[in-house]
Amino acid sequence: MPCRARNRTAARGGRLRIVTGKTGFLRILRHAQLGGVCEIHARQSNALAAWPESGAASATAG
Repeated sequence: MPCRARNRTAARGGRLRIVTGKTGFLRILRHAQLGGVCEIHARQSNALAAWPESGAASATAG
C-alpha cells in the first residue's frame, strides 16, 4: 500500500512523508530500505518543517 500511494503521489508531483514515533515501525521501514523512497519523520512537527512555505500553507488550508 505505501508504494502505491508513493507512486500516485509522485505522478502528481508530490512527495510521500511517513510520520511515526514508533521505533519498531521506523526500524522496519529502514530495514526495508524505504528511506530513499519516501521521507520518514519521527514527529509531525519535523515533517511539517521540511515542507516549503507553499506546501505547509496548502496542507493547513485543507
